[in-house]
Amino acid sequence: MHRTGSDCPVRLAALEMIRALTHSALLQEALADKVMTAAADADDAGKGELARLYRAISRQRRVQALELQGRLADLNAQYAETYHPDR
Repeated sequence: MHRTGSDCPVRLAALEMIRALTHSALLQEALADKVMTAAADADDAGKGELARLYRAISRQRRVQALELQGRLADLNAQYAETYHPDR
């Protein structure tokens, strides 16, 4: 028997994955913001090399966030197709 109701373990796992990806993407964005602030502080302190390193790290976190958002969009589409095909 194929279950698709609210108690379906696969459905619940998909919802948990959606929550986890959302949380992870938000954390990556927040980290990127903090590191970019540190880059500005390093620039102000005359530490250009450190500022460049911080900017590179910030870019990496933003790329990671975008990758997570892409996975999230794919999972949301699959979820909707599987559990809400009429929408």
